[in-house]
Amino acid sequence: MNQMENQLENFKINIRVKISALWTSVMFCYIYDDYFELYIPKKVEGMLNGQNMLDSPFKLFAAAFILAILR
Repeated sequence: MNQMENQLENFKINIRVKISALWTSVMFCYIYDDYFELYIPKKVEGMLNGQNMLDSPFKLFAAAFILAILR
């Protein structure tokens, strides 16, 4: 029975490894969403024409500020 207990021992993973894996997975989700958002009809055309939500300097600054806080 003692040999069985040794086989089922939990390994301790460094908290830095866990946080970096979480950060990496979140960044891949952002990239995944940004990439497939380009397949929405007329999305790229609207971005090129300047017809998007971030059409003023204040809105752009607010979005950058919120993303800086959340990331």
